[in-house]
Amino acid sequence: ESVIPDKNIDMTNADALKKLQQHAKRQPLNRDVTKLLAKLNDAVKGLDKFATKTDDLIKSINEDATTHPSPAFKNASHPDYKQEDGTTAVKTKNVAAKKAIDEYGDALNAAKDLLKNPAATQKQVNEALKTLNEKRAALDAYKTDTAKLTESVGKHGSTEGPAATEGTQTSDAYRNASDPRFMKEEGGKLVPDTDKNDQATAAKKAYDEALTKAQELLKKHDSADTPQDAKPTQKEINEALKALDDARTEIEKYKTDTTALNAEAEKSQADTATTPTAGQFEDSPEFKNAQAKTSNGQTNADVAAYQEALKKARDLVKAATEQGKKNSERPTQQKINEALDALKAAKK
Repeated sequence: ESVIPDKNIDMTNADALKKLQQHAKRQPLNRDVTKLLAKLNDAVKGLDKFATKTDDLIKSINEDATTHPSPAFKNASHPDYKQEDGTTAVKTKNVAAKKAIDEYGDALNAAKDLLKNPAATQKQVNEALKTLNEKRAALDAYKTDTAKLTESVGKHGSTEGPAATEGTQTSDAYRNASDPRFMKEEGGKLVPDTDKNDQATAAKKAYDEALTKAQELLKKHDSADTPQDAKPTQKEINEALKALDDARTEIEKYKTDTTALNAEAEKSQADTATTPTAGQFEDSPEFKNAQAKTSNGQTNADVAAYQEALKKARDLVKAATEQGKKNSERPTQQKINEALDALKAAKK
């Protein structure tokens, strides 16, 4: 109802407007509603500090964008861990890897589901975050291990610095395969072994390719510029290791062969003998005739040439077969062949 003020109202009276400042039906005035809303809003804001906070959980869930393409995740998804022999599977680790992937996936899905639940408590969110982070950290055990491949690549030796370091690259086998000069007996004489030389060339090519592939994979693995999804997996590293080791084993087939040179040198008198035995070259008429030509105390030039060729031949055989020699000290097949030709020529 309306409250109409008296026209003769006494404005000097403190209670003169009292009836005019209250609702006729005892409801709050507009100015009172505004004050009550302000107080209510302040009270609601005070409760915000007790709201469930999900920022950290959301951040952890979003980290799956880098976890999923990582080598550790891919390694655990398709485990290919091997024992020392490089072929036998490490069953326990492969099973554990698959279990780790399943548990990570379960934790990730549980965290996502919890975010959809408006009634989720802070305790539930904290527990989901802890579990997800722990399961992600567990995948670190399956990061790509390059130790064995790094070791195998190191066996090649290094060309950096003023001089090459010892390794496959300095071995007689690798040098022979780089310039194959293998011989075989045919029709009573030595001729180039074309088949073996071709095989040596192919083996060297395969080894170089395996080495290059291994080096490239290690570079991609170590570089901070390589995206996660481009880093090599354990399977790729294992395959590169096997290829390199197999190729190195194949190269070893082309070590220097001293059989023919040693056999020819054995036809001569031993270095420690004072007189030749029957059948040795020094006991032949050819050698005795050449030796008889000695004059003025000087050894005959032909005899001196023979003795020099024999010494060189025996030194090379020793260098090729003696234990403890460095790879770079081993003679190549070409040097052995040349020494054999020189020794045979000196006997004529």
